[in-house]
Amino acid sequence: MQITLDILNNLKTNSLLSKWEADFIESVAGQFASRGKLSPNQLNIVNRCLEKTSEQKISEHNRWLASYDDNKREILRVCAEYYKHEGYFASLTQKVLEDPNFIPSELEYSKMCENKYAKKVLESHKTPFLFDLGELAQVRATVSWRNIRPQAGNVPQNSVKNEVVIVVKHDRARPRQHKFVCCSLVRDATVLFWIEERHLKNYKGAK
Repeated sequence: MQITLDILNNLKTNSLLSKWEADFIESVAGQFASRGKLSPNQLNIVNRCLEKTSEQKISEHNRWLASYDDNKREILRVCAEYYKHEGYFASLTQKVLEDPNFIPSELEYSKMCENKYAKKVLESHKTPFLFDLGELAQVRATVSWRNIRPQAGNVPQNSVKNEVVIVVKHDRARPRQHKFVCCSLVRDATVLFWIEERHLKNYKGAK
């Protein structure tokens, strides 16, 4: 395709372009107006932008917009809340959390919400806590110190393996891959620590 100034001016306002792409097209449009030509690298980027905004891509984008419902919006919000604390997808996360009407591209949605970590987060988010508040549980023998986050008291540095605990708080502050609960030791209620529920098991009582 022969690049013209009209093509560049129309392209720079296309909503399918990222901000960087739109700014780039606007910049090269100015250069093209004064020089009448583009460098090979500039031309490659312009052609990629043209391909991105083809009739087929516009049709696919419109189909995506029509399919974007409240369920997808909630999934996106949950994933954004998770990644806000994990440090990934920072720019996209900010857009999602600051603008409730923001709609990502289908590719952005897929990358953020359909990876293996996001799937664990979403499954955990919709699953009830295994242990009710006030319920007894027992720390699994396989737990390690790195699985424990002390909250108060003198949490044993060696281990809390096999300790009987009371679940005193559920972490509902943000989505996680695994449910997080705060426990106190039955033998010393001043000792409090956070632990993922997967490191607890049902307490069956003294044998």
